[in-house]
Amino acid sequence: GESLLAGQILIYPCTDDADIPSVHAFPAPFLTQDQIVWFFDQYDPERTARDHPDFSPIKADNLAGLPPAIVITAEHDLLTEQAEAYANKLAAAGVPVTVRRYPGMIHGFATMDLFFAGAAGEAVDEVVTFVDGIVPGR
Repeated sequence: GESLLAGQILIYPCTDDADIPSVHAFPAPFLTQDQIVWFFDQYDPERTARDHPDFSPIKADNLAGLPPAIVITAEHDLLTEQAEAYANKLAAAGVPVTVRRYPGMIHGFATMDLFFAGAAGEAVDEVVTFVDGIVPGR
């Protein structure tokens, strides 16, 4: 259906369950597989809603009608593959999507400007540019 939201700002989003292969792809330097599982268990300890699109939006049958999206991912993040798969599914549904993977970065880099000043600042600038493009009169 039609959304009242102007846009989706998705910075290293989790869009699928923790049981998918990409979450086990490599030993992550920051957000680990065990931590991802822990966070999922906080949201849905009984595992009853994990196939529902409200929990795992990539599992929605149809993403058409959603607002434009910016999807920012990090090379060394276990969530990158599912985030980019969601972006691809949005694009296939006709949703305008900007996708940017930051090489060498970890989950959380955009808020770690002390350590990743260049990449963090660039990611924030990309979000600002995206918002300027979708919010009239901004």
